Amino acid sequence: MPLRASHRRRALGTVAIAAALGLPSLAPAQPAAGSAPLATLGDPLELSRHVDAIGDDPVLTALEEGSFAERLGAIRATRWLAEPERALRTLAAMAAGDDPDLAPAAARAAAQIAERLRHDDLRAREADFGLLAHAPWAQLAADESARADLRAIAERVAQSLRLLTGAE
Repeated sequence: MPLRASHRRRALGTVAIAAALGLPSLAPAQPAAGSAPLATLGDPLELSRHVDAIGDDPVLTALEEGSFAERLGAIRATRWLAEPERALRTLAAMAAGDDPDLAPAAARAAAQIAERLRHDDLRAREADFGLLAHAPWAQLAADESARADLRAIAERVAQSLRLLTGAE
């Protein structure tokens, strides 16, 4: 029994034949920068390129005002913001919320942001250190009614932010 070509191999062959014949590409068109909603981007590299193209403000707006899917996509995009500390307050509110999907995603995103921030980088770009408040994270860490995993992540975020700001 002959081996069948994979779907991907057939698609690549079709594109190659079209190119050889001078026909327009049959490959799926890529969305223009800024046109793809954050919720539809699954590949991290694609998501980082998209954030670079659209800037921080649309991501922050989607984080605060978007539909569930847009908010989840925006949470995933926060790690690629030029000024990711701008998302920390909203992420804290989401992590302290009761949504079983958004809360842990927001906490993990905040942990990634807090652990990657560097004091020298923040100073070099004249970041607003007021955005690095550790109090909301400390409150979540101390909230005995919160999930244990969220409390642990919140404690890590609070500690990272304390170290960045020199707060006690």
